Amino acid sequence: MVEATIGEVVEAARRAMAPLGHSVSTMRRYEFAWRQVSAEFDDGCLAVFDRGRVERFVERSAAGLASGDVNLRKHRLLRKAALVLVEVAETGGYKWAVSRRAHVNGGLVPVFRAVQEEFEAWLGKAGLAKRTRELYAVVSRRVLGWLPERGVAAAGELTRCDVSAAVAFLSVFYQPGSMGAALTGLRCLCRFLDETGRCPGLVGAVPGFSARRRVAPGVLGRDAVGAGRIPGFVDTGGDKGPGGASSGFQVGSAAVGHRRFEVVGH
Repeated sequence: MVEATIGEVVEAARRAMAPLGHSVSTMRRYEFAWRQVSAEFDDGCLAVFDRGRVERFVERSAAGLASGDVNLRKHRLLRKAALVLVEVAETGGYKWAVSRRAHVNGGLVPVFRAVQEEFEAWLGKAGLAKRTRELYAVVSRRVLGWLPERGVAAAGELTRCDVSAAVAFLSVFYQPGSMGAALTGLRCLCRFLDETGRCPGLVGAVPGFSARRRVAPGVLGRDAVGAGRIPGFVDTGGDKGPGGASSGFQVGSAAVGHRRFEVVGH
């Protein structure tokens, strides 16, 4: 698009999204977010659209997520709505795949986005196949995006209990047949955190098992697995390669808030 006001970009975004058939409630959420973005411009809807100002808005939302002032659902809404405006302003249309490719790590708070980007570079040097690297990057992105909800503000704060809870969190997204690869991706992330000096000693906290049962993230409070409450966790060590298998690790019910959690060995 040629130079346009924020009001004109919002109106163009409405037209671009109309054919997508979103529900009325979804469009109301977008309208709410667009009003939030528009409020960043001093002259309101008549101000000239400025991508830099929109990106600073998203960064402040991410900072609010990190501090607890903004919840994850609201941050994701504000971020996506802002990216829609950026795409419409720059291309004249909307195709979410364009924004998604350009901002694949944009949903992470700044401190974990830096970790994710460095981890992806580390994977690139590990000699892994492209699809394997992409899978592990998706796993780490999920985990790093979830950590602020759990109360973890930096990679250096991670504990073995956090890693155990991350296993149960991932089981919500992966079927039993895929969980082994997801655990290997998590193990790679832990090895990266160890090798870069951010948080050593976490690799052994990743079990060499696949979760059979999905567990709701709501049962994964950070205190769900206390140091003295883990009789079902037995680490017998052993790991190999970038994501070495810790085959002697058993997952007990304490990991998921005392709910039964069935596992099966590889």
